[in-house]
Amino acid sequence: MKRLNIGAGKRILKGYDNLDIHKRFGANIIADLTKLPTKIKSNCYDEVLAENILEHMHDTLKVMDEFVRILKKEGVLIIQVPYSDNAWDSMDHTREFLITTFLDYVEQFDLGTPKKLDFLSAKFVTRQTSSWVRLKVSIYNLLIKIHLKIIDYTFLRFFSKGLSIRVKFKKIKK
Repeated sequence: MKRLNIGAGKRILKGYDNLDIHKRFGANIIADLTKLPTKIKSNCYDEVLAENILEHMHDTLKVMDEFVRILKKEGVLIIQVPYSDNAWDSMDHTREFLITTFLDYVEQFDLGTPKKLDFLSAKFVTRQTSSWVRLKVSIYNLLIKIHLKIIDYTFLRFFSKGLSIRVKFKKIKK
């Protein structure tokens, strides 16, 4: 199984090819996602992991298309981004994300072009350890199971402080 960790930074994962813009922390693939396409071959990875990278990109659609291009048929794409207003915690973040952001990306391919991804799952995650945050994540994940879009329309952004969303897709076999 061939796996790629995009935007590795200091988090070099064993069993993965680790891609970053520089090799300072040990990435074995050096690529700039602002200059696409990369030199990575098409359809070569079974899993593409992109944690906390999309919020730094100006053209997220092109970057998502690049992820899909390098992913094998029936490969899995896992993306994690700060949820909603949390994106603005850093000066170099370019946009905020909701769960519906990713649903809209997948659904756009139904308008005359072949659909490339199937949505598999979404969940909330956090690096915080307080009991309140863990309870909040559990409640949000329960609501996602009830109705995927409810979370973006029901809760105030105030309650989402410190949360990220993690979405998982599968590339459609053609």
